[in-house]
Amino acid sequence: MGFIDDALYAQIKDHVPVLCVDILVVCGGKVLLLRRLNEPVKGHWWTPGGRVHKWERLAEAAVRKLREETGISIKESALSYQLGVVEAMYPEQGSHTPTVVFSVYLEQFPSVVMDSQNDLCLWWNGSKSDVRLHPYVTATIKLLGKGEWFDVVS
Repeated sequence: MGFIDDALYAQIKDHVPVLCVDILVVCGGKVLLLRRLNEPVKGHWWTPGGRVHKWERLAEAAVRKLREETGISIKESALSYQLGVVEAMYPEQGSHTPTVVFSVYLEQFPSVVMDSQNDLCLWWNGSKSDVRLHPYVTATIKLLGKGEWFDVVS
């Protein structure tokens, strides 16, 4: 995992929520989704993001997680302000994650180089027929606001 032994992390996760960040990457009217290889929600389409490290600012975590999971490097100034917080709870896995959501709008589609936690990426155009979204991801995308995306995920 990195900073904390996996066994200790499992104990911590059993007792306290784990703060996370997610990043909605938007380009050409499409949102970047990644298919997860790990639990919880293995096999579902998700947005880039993950845990915030101790002493790491939220925006720093968002930039780091985007780079680690997709190979996309941005400056903190490219992030929009915090769109909101979405909370996920998976009691069966002992996971409770309040997640601060950011967005970044890119002018051209970047090359995506995924880490070992994802196996596919998709620039999703909002069509209900081409991908089934987990309710958490639906709630996250709704933070982009009313209009095209809000209508798609309503």
